[in-house]
Amino acid sequence: MKRILDLKTKPLLILALVLIIAQGAFAQKKKPDPKFFIYLCFGQSNMEAGARPEDEDKGPVNARFQMLAAVDNPKLERKMGNWYVAEPPINRPQNNMGPVDWFGRTMVANLPAEYRVGVINVSVAGAKIELWGKDSYKAYLDSERKWMQDICKQYNDNPYQRLVDMAKIAQQDGVIKGILLHQGESNSTDPEWPSKVKAIYNNLMKDLKLKPKNVPLLAGELKSKEEHGVCYAFNSEILPNLPKVLPNSYIISSKGVKGTPDQFHFNTQGMREFGRRYAVKMLALQGFPYSENKGSKPSAVTYQAQNPIIHADVPDMSMIRVGDTYYMSSTTMHMSPGVPVMKSKDLVNWQIISYAYDTLANIGATNLTNGKGMYGKGSWASSIRYVKDTYYISTFAQTTNQTYIFSTKDIEKGPWKVHSFKPSLHDNTIFFDDNGHIYLIWGAGKLNIAEVKEDLSGLKEGTERVLIENASTPAGPVMLNAEGSQLFKVGGKYYLFNICWPRGGMRTVLIHRADQITGPWEGRVALQDLGVAQGGLIDMPDGTWYSYLFRDYGSVGRIPYLVPVKWVDGWPVLGVDGKVPETLNLPASTGLIPGIVNSDEFNREKGDPALPLVWQWNHNPDNSLWSVTERKGYLRLKTGRIDSSFVKSRNTLTQRTFGPVCSGSVLMDASNMKDGDFAGLCALQSKFGQVGVKMVDGKRSIFMVNAETLKPVEVESIPLTQNSIYFKIAFDFKEKKDIANFFYSLDGKTWTAIGSPLHMEYRLDHFMGYRFGLFNYATQNTGGYADFDYFHVSDQM
Repeated sequence: MKRILDLKTKPLLILALVLIIAQGAFAQKKKPDPKFFIYLCFGQSNMEAGARPEDEDKGPVNARFQMLAAVDNPKLERKMGNWYVAEPPINRPQNNMGPVDWFGRTMVANLPAEYRVGVINVSVAGAKIELWGKDSYKAYLDSERKWMQDICKQYNDNPYQRLVDMAKIAQQDGVIKGILLHQGESNSTDPEWPSKVKAIYNNLMKDLKLKPKNVPLLAGELKSKEEHGVCYAFNSEILPNLPKVLPNSYIISSKGVKGTPDQFHFNTQGMREFGRRYAVKMLALQGFPYSENKGSKPSAVTYQAQNPIIHADVPDMSMIRVGDTYYMSSTTMHMSPGVPVMKSKDLVNWQIISYAYDTLANIGATNLTNGKGMYGKGSWASSIRYVKDTYYISTFAQTTNQTYIFSTKDIEKGPWKVHSFKPSLHDNTIFFDDNGHIYLIWGAGKLNIAEVKEDLSGLKEGTERVLIENASTPAGPVMLNAEGSQLFKVGGKYYLFNICWPRGGMRTVLIHRADQITGPWEGRVALQDLGVAQGGLIDMPDGTWYSYLFRDYGSVGRIPYLVPVKWVDGWPVLGVDGKVPETLNLPASTGLIPGIVNSDEFNREKGDPALPLVWQWNHNPDNSLWSVTERKGYLRLKTGRIDSSFVKSRNTLTQRTFGPVCSGSVLMDASNMKDGDFAGLCALQSKFGQVGVKMVDGKRSIFMVNAETLKPVEVESIPLTQNSIYFKIAFDFKEKKDIANFFYSLDGKTWTAIGSPLHMEYRLDHFMGYRFGLFNYATQNTGGYADFDYFHVSDQM
């Protein structure tokens, strides 16, 4: 019988409905927590989680690590679409433990306490990548085995859509920060696998309204050859192509990840280690330090860093430790801004945080004007110190014939105060003694010392004298005199580090020791192996000591190493049995991306005109001739003067290349170039290479220039009939192969080699490893411009 409301009941019901609606509207206005990081996970059996948890996996899971149930789990009283503490299994009830478990545990152990981590795992054992394709999943699933179809019934026969549906729920609570993928055993010989993954990634970005630059995808290698993986060839033949087609993707190594006796799966220990590796990379990409001592370290696994710790041009390092944080300054010579400052929590993984100066001086040589330049000059060999809440950096410049001391209270934000005076003191090191005196030590062969005025404005008159008459003596006859001084005080004694180059030998570390800074000094050869030399001492909070040094390594530049230090009879003894070790008892490197080198989409929130710190100009820039705001999402390089050659042109925007291999690519719009303009991507050193667009008689052409003979030669030119064009340069530094290859693409998919390989050489007239460079210069008319949509860098070729 139909129920009829009387006049007394009806107003109350209406009021109740209004309150319910109001509450719903209020709930919809809840903002997602920006510190709740959410990660989407998919793949086949290893990602699905088949390892049985052991005792250490069964302990209480940090409540900050949560999972969004993608299916119901009645046994654990979990309902699809709700958040729970991420105790295994974190996907289907039939599963166990996988890499996602220790990914999340490692993340929350290393993120600040106010951050949470959430995961959504939709994986299917044995499935091909086609199962997550919007257009391919149904036909593929219809042809598959019944047991796989039964798994997929738990995802309503559409795992991709279930992942999207759960992700949309999660977005109400937090922010999607990345994607974890482990799949390929069922596509191990499929050359189209990277493109299929890219299509899935693009669909996720569109369906979830995400920006690709903010959502990296991490893809793990399959079981390695050493672990008897039957699909190991996928790791070298298929997977390396993923970052080439999907720039914001990164490969997680399976080397050393332990497996079960079969040919496909990782064991419990391996799952812990693999999950940690995913987390270490994700933390680095999102700017958070990783420490293996924060309760996330899987048992019975050794973590070892590899030498070199940085396979890129970071020479003349100077380091300090402040609490548990390390800071390092280095040399970039003619580049602007100059004297990069980096920080690390583990001595291995570094991030650029500031520069001591924006521009060294406003003169012809620094501005690359009036036919003058300062390639290979600028500022050299800095030293960094921390005294009484203030950071200090000293350096010198032949270009200006001045010595510089920079100081700041805030090493990351600045500002840096500059003190300068003449003359230029070669390879100087600043030293603050316990008694309040400040010294500078400098020179080559004959080393000098003087006191610095309290206001840092110059040297105190009458204090300059010879510290050591010939510091090279312990090494015998030399080709290169002792230089690169760095002074330390340990246990009340003074230790002076220098480098020299003995005749018929290799670059060598020298150490002198004294009880008083005035001497007398006694010296010895401290290390002579691989040419690894020039640097100093750094200690860790636990009392462990290392020496930081660098090595000349061909065209990639001068690359940093760490060697262990033991103290014997009051001397620091460097290396292991006098040798530079290949591995170190330090956390593994997560790679140079994004701390030292990084991609850039040129998207600037709120019109921010700044460039990320990974970028440097080839000399002082003309700031009126570049912009990241005039065209949203693009870097615009404009011409403002006529130049006779590429190396004499201003406003080339650069980043380091790195080894063992790397590549960089751009998408450039050439529609506003003028006759005589040249724009594109380059490999910058004195023997440079370029691939780009030139304008001649109103017509555009793709060109490649090879300057390995020091005389630029246009090797190839091809007519261009469209406005936008893709360029890429791939660098191979393995075992000093030192070859760069140049490519163009009309559609961003198919790459065509152009010109000839560049045989690179590290030359002292630039005194710098090869750099990626974005350029645009005019030879006939000014006022043209080129727009760069992005710069993508990869550790793959």
